[in-house]
Amino acid sequence: MAIKKRQAQFIAPLQPSAFAAFRPWRIGQELVVKDLPFDGKSKMLSTNKGRFFLKLDRMPSASPSIFDEIDILIRMKEGVIRYGILVGGVVSAYIALLYSAGMEVFANWWYSALMYPVSIGLICYFTVQIRNKNQEDPFRFKQAFIVVLSMLMLATLVSTLWNILLFNVIDKTLAKELSVRIIEETKEAMEKWGAPQDAIKETMKEMRDLPEQFKPIAQLLGWLKGGLFMAIISLICASFIKRKEPQNPFINA
Repeated sequence: MAIKKRQAQFIAPLQPSAFAAFRPWRIGQELVVKDLPFDGKSKMLSTNKGRFFLKLDRMPSASPSIFDEIDILIRMKEGVIRYGILVGGVVSAYIALLYSAGMEVFANWWYSALMYPVSIGLICYFTVQIRNKNQEDPFRFKQAFIVVLSMLMLATLVSTLWNILLFNVIDKTLAKELSVRIIEETKEAMEKWGAPQDAIKETMKEMRDLPEQFKPIAQLLGWLKGGLFMAIISLICASFIKRKEPQNPFINA
């Protein structure tokens, strides 16, 4: 039988692996052909396993719309809230453990500083879990940044609320005791490093109101001010966690 010019010589359904490869571009009709004309509404893609003729119900866009961005974040909010509260609970439990160990341990800033890399590491780990769970979403830098920042803000809010409870309800004398300990250690450190007496007196005068920093309003304001630091951390983490952009085979085709 004679074959007409531009007539398809072979047509068969695409395999599941091909469907997965082109999921982001919403394939409406899928065919594998050996030779088929391009009609302006479809795209021909050549690979080492054949040529794919794809009819699209929507051409791929370079970036998602604002509505797509909101939809992606809504689908991720459950994981963000769950993991953010979990990390906040872990930090709060660590603070409670330091408190139960006594003032010698609780006032040691090395132990307090240890919770920062631990909490940031947990946030990054859970962000990767959210990314892997949402395979259908691009998880670009913007989404990674918002997820990390949201979890950091939520986790630190939980730990801040615990600190408010600890210093103002559970142990009302803790703020004064801790402030005295911090002031003494600061004075000893300045004298050890040979700071002038005038500078030491000025520093002690400025630290006189330190117990007020443990009041509820002061702690909540400190949490809000820490948002800038958390945003910087989120930018760094998001640059590593974001999903690599898949190459769109239809651009410049």
